[in-house]
Amino acid sequence: MKGFVVFELLVLVAASVLCGFGMSKECTNIPTQLSSHTFRYALLSSNNESLKQEMFAHYHLTPTDDSVWSSLLPRKMLKEEDEFDWAMMYKKLKSPLQSSGNFLKEVSLHNVRLDLGSFHWRAQQTNLEYLLMLNLDRLVWSFRKTAGLPTPGTAYGGWEAPNVELRGHFVLAGLLDQYIFADNAQALKMVNWMVEYFYNRVQNVITKYSVERHFLSLNEETGGMNDVLYKLFSITGEPKHLVLAHLFDKPCFLGLLAVQEIGTFFMDIVNSSHTYATGGTSDYEFWSDPKRLASTLNDQTEESCTTYNMLKVSRHLFRWTKEMAYADYYERALTNGVLGIQRGTEPGVMIYLLPQNPGGSKARTIHKWGTPDDSFWCCYGTGIESFSKLGDSIYFEEGSQIPGLYVIQYISSSLDWKLGQIVLNQKVDPIFSWDPFLRVTFTFDQGASQSSTLNLRIPIWTHSDDVKATINAQSLPVPPPGNFLSVTGSWSSSDKLFLQLPIILRTEAIKDDRPEYASIQAILFGPYLLAGHSSGDWDLKSESAKSLSDWITAIPATYNSHLVSFSQDSGDSVFALTNSNQSLTMEIFPQPGTDDSVHATFRLILNDSSSSELANFEDAVGKLVMLEPFNLPGMLLVQQGKEVSLAVGYTDGSDGSSLFRLVSGLDGKDGSVSLESVSNENCFVFSGVDYKSGTALKLSCKKSSETKFNQGASFMVNKGISHYHPISFVAKGAKRNFLLSPLFSFRDESYTIYFNIQA
Repeated sequence: MKGFVVFELLVLVAASVLCGFGMSKECTNIPTQLSSHTFRYALLSSNNESLKQEMFAHYHLTPTDDSVWSSLLPRKMLKEEDEFDWAMMYKKLKSPLQSSGNFLKEVSLHNVRLDLGSFHWRAQQTNLEYLLMLNLDRLVWSFRKTAGLPTPGTAYGGWEAPNVELRGHFVLAGLLDQYIFADNAQALKMVNWMVEYFYNRVQNVITKYSVERHFLSLNEETGGMNDVLYKLFSITGEPKHLVLAHLFDKPCFLGLLAVQEIGTFFMDIVNSSHTYATGGTSDYEFWSDPKRLASTLNDQTEESCTTYNMLKVSRHLFRWTKEMAYADYYERALTNGVLGIQRGTEPGVMIYLLPQNPGGSKARTIHKWGTPDDSFWCCYGTGIESFSKLGDSIYFEEGSQIPGLYVIQYISSSLDWKLGQIVLNQKVDPIFSWDPFLRVTFTFDQGASQSSTLNLRIPIWTHSDDVKATINAQSLPVPPPGNFLSVTGSWSSSDKLFLQLPIILRTEAIKDDRPEYASIQAILFGPYLLAGHSSGDWDLKSESAKSLSDWITAIPATYNSHLVSFSQDSGDSVFALTNSNQSLTMEIFPQPGTDDSVHATFRLILNDSSSSELANFEDAVGKLVMLEPFNLPGMLLVQQGKEVSLAVGYTDGSDGSSLFRLVSGLDGKDGSVSLESVSNENCFVFSGVDYKSGTALKLSCKKSSETKFNQGASFMVNKGISHYHPISFVAKGAKRNFLLSPLFSFRDESYTIYFNIQA
């Protein structure tokens, strides 16, 4: 039953955080007879056991709705002198109905290792670097101040500032984790001290006022308290800990439903009505009307804490049901709603909200990016926890005569599987848009004397065509998507299990059943949500294509070698040639991961062989080239005449307006180049000299060997500031084409998640 306890509190946590302003938080159980304090007390005092059985069969005191017990008893029973009798009476009231507890078990994080250098390992390492850079004196400054102890250093800012006081549940949970994962006995002592204080405080409120008053105080985000208290009780067995956990359960969801169906119902409601394509949910940290998400595409969507809670709910549901939908959801939300909340590999820089609006940016929300020293939002707490346990939901085990291991996430890692007596190594090959397969290989470091079964998830996003599974090069039959491939054997170091899954493109309609919004859809590649580089445009045109691949095409592997950025020194600054709203200007050389870096990156298209690998840019000197803006595939840098500003637009190239010859720089410097017009010989792309940011470039013709002209027509050529993610596509648009990349790869760049897709 303990698993149910943790699950239902998570449902309540998510509901309490998200449901419309206060309605679900204020929930009571007034329609039931037992909402009468007099009736409940009389019932408890009665010797009529059959009546008790009948009433509580309907009321069904389950571990998570057991909070009602505290209203069944007079307040005096919450006093210390009556605690023993109180606990015994509570025990007698428990329904005899119990769960079989036949759930999948967690494997210890101690036994899981993410592969060094993998994407998930890098995210975990960035998180670790942040934790290690935090100053302990600053972290405990407010605690020392409260205790009257010396306070060296200065307090951190944000939600850790001395005047904020948000230091309850997460400190308790962190200390308990210190005991669970690091065997820190002192941490457990501190937890017990804290809980004793909380217990007495809650008891005093109930004794002086009422249970109702206590429950009224829970109309805030208090759901994490019962989570950590139930975990603590599972360790200590101390009745007080269980009692206090129950006191943080609001009596909102009652009856058999609360145990068997509320979880699946909750996930069904959220996923069918309130979930974005990321797997996340919430609009301004609340839920609004169901199936009306098209009206919520703004920059205050998807609170990171909410995604964290939804992951916990889906994880528990999968453990109990083995339903593939929950594993698929977990993968989606983790990939698209968690992995991208870090700003690349910058320690301590995370987001609170994930914008869904066309032209949105993680850097442009009410909170923007957090900072290592002055944020410490709730989403920093859940973010730190999420990145600390990326290995906790890859594997689950099942104890039986033949032990079973469920592999539900394909993440390069190793598992020392104690139950199966083997060390399992999972190696996932890099994924590319131009090679649409997930390939994973399982090997074993040591053999086992017993047989065990590996259950490999066949996700719903794949298809049966081209799926492949082998054991030691012998083919295995693979079930349809949405099932597990089960392979039993006595594994040895000579065994190799291989799985290949096709990754398909698909669109997914927004959760909105109004006909006028039927065209608003997201684009996914397997589990990866693709976002388009866009400042707000979102119109795509499928042209009645039979297949998505007819209008969404993969970026070839060689294209990254063709990405360039052109720069010039002017005064004390370095400037970059930049596409500024489809005109060409010189702007301060940008940092990677920004809109400016996108606009200062171009694809160098060789007129003779645009798809071949370009080993170095010197190989392009003397050749005819065109320049395509990084985020505007299909558009080109075009000439509009002599001494006229350059522009960006569509052209078929027949007039030669987009064609340049890349020549050695007129300034004679090593590594510099000049762009000479093919249609206007001796005319070059020219910036001027000693200019300021925003200076427009033009096609200017050389009249002499003037030094200043040579300088203004010469550029250093650099590797592109931006680059194509290995999973990148081009989608045909109504007015322009879009470069698509996984949402998690964006930092400050503007993007569009949902598109208006017209036939």
